Amino acid sequence: MADERRSASDLYDIERELGRGGMGCTYVVRARSNHQRYVLKELLIEQVDNWKSLELFERELAALRALEHPGIPKLVDVIEGEEGRVTGLVQELIEGETVQQMMEAGPLGLDQLERILAECLEILAYLRSRVPPVVHRDITPRNVMVDRVGAHLIDFGSVKWAVSGSTALTSVGTFGYMAPEQMMGRPQPASDMYALGMTLVALASRRDPAEFQVDDATGRVDVRRQLELPDWFEEILERMTAPGLAERLSDPREALRLLGERGSALVPVGRAAEVAKVAPNRAVAVVSLALIAVAAGAVFVLSSAPDAPPPVPAASTPMVDVPAVAEPALPTPVPVPTPVVPAKVAKPVEVVPAEPVPLSEDFAVLGVESQVPGAVVSIDGKVVGVTPLDARVQQGAHRVVVEQDGKVTAMPVVVWEDLRLSVGF
Repeated sequence: MADERRSASDLYDIERELGRGGMGCTYVVRARSNHQRYVLKELLIEQVDNWKSLELFERELAALRALEHPGIPKLVDVIEGEEGRVTGLVQELIEGETVQQMMEAGPLGLDQLERILAECLEILAYLRSRVPPVVHRDITPRNVMVDRVGAHLIDFGSVKWAVSGSTALTSVGTFGYMAPEQMMGRPQPASDMYALGMTLVALASRRDPAEFQVDDATGRVDVRRQLELPDWFEEILERMTAPGLAERLSDPREALRLLGERGSALVPVGRAAEVAKVAPNRAVAVVSLALIAVAAGAVFVLSSAPDAPPPVPAASTPMVDVPAVAEPALPTPVPVPTPVVPAKVAKPVEVVPAEPVPLSEDFAVLGVESQVPGAVVSIDGKVVGVTPLDARVQQGAHRVVVEQDGKVTAMPVVVWEDLRLSVGF
């Protein structure tokens, strides 16, 4: 593979590889025109084995073109392949470290945790203010970066527009950070608040949420048991990670308000000024983004991408057929008694039981990836292979279990169309 990539306006020299996945690679590149360094996210078309991966890449392109915020890396250029299809995204390089790297380096002080939370909440407030709102769907310690300027939300590869009335049911995200409604294929802006809350809990405790115990009756993670922080800060994270939407702290502005004067002072003056400067007029956003949501009821339309024949499946990708198992509906949660000690909890958690999921005669592709390949994947109690894996499953409810090096992640999912899940362990 050549050590350079060419766009319509520039030539980029590849300096080093940052990461590689089943469908693409990420590089640090340097532009010939200005000698600036950028990040190139490249889709390997020859390895794309289903339309969902291509659709997510095109959604990321469209989202980055529409978003402008100092906490979101800017899209500066695109690389086009055959037939004019975009195969590479050139973005601003964030010279910092991920929250995952910070977790591995050592514990953080309360002031650092407050600052990261406040700056991420500002980003979510911006995404929610778009018309329609934008849902990231994969906020994890690996997708939050911190540099000398502040926190940044990266990798919009799972982004979705929260279009009112949409009936699409697709589950995309990372185990442990996905809210219950997102696992059922119904993500919304509140789902990002849950993921951000779990990311902060993971950062503060230096543990992955997959290790946390979950109350089977309520679906709630005992956040306070994982942390040793002031009560007021733990309460914010506890409310952000509530399983029920009615109980969840779902508005980022409200969360910032609860941080009080500390929260408002945590956003540097320069950063706050940039946020105010780049916030586009809401009426303009209505026109530009409403057009995206029209066209035959599609959630996302990429006008610059011409129709193309379906990609040829990669020969190396294992494909197995898994019939759906008619699982019973989740039982009605047992009412949670009013706690005695934390009087700050106004009422017990209310979790609406999931409706029975009808089964279909049609099939879809369920992809499962893990940070380290080779994790054993079981679907509905049957081992189907190791990651990365694509399984052809009957549309409906399934239970996915991923095991690696003694760690186990289990999660119910609802599959109505092709989807891909990532396990971070």
